[in-house]
Amino acid sequence: MDFNDGIDYSEISQENINDETLISIVRKNRMLYVKTLKDYKNKELKHEVWKNIGEMLGCTVANSLISVTLGEQTEGRWIALRNIFTKKLREAKTGQPSGSGSKKTKIWIYFKQMSFLIPHISHRMQV
Repeated sequence: MDFNDGIDYSEISQENINDETLISIVRKNRMLYVKTLKDYKNKELKHEVWKNIGEMLGCTVANSLISVTLGEQTEGRWIALRNIFTKKLREAKTGQPSGSGSKKTKIWIYFKQMSFLIPHISHRMQV
């Protein structure tokens, strides 16, 4: 989601979120990842959707030091998963060196399940 508001999602407890279920729910809510949809920029609607997803997953706000909503907790876990996916996708596109310097890489457990994001990800050019 785009309304980050300075929240450090690494500080938010995400241990009680089932990743596979979260991925499948987000996949059904295209307005959370398809930037061309008009509701993609609707912060209030997206906030409500993230809250509902958190409730569906049975999330609880476990960290009393941080005032965080269910939506922020769920969105934070999604952001972490999406970041891992884009990193693994970038690694897969650049390929591995051949010969004795190459290592056999394991495919990330959620790579196939999150592949629906590929048409919606654009990597920035690195200088």
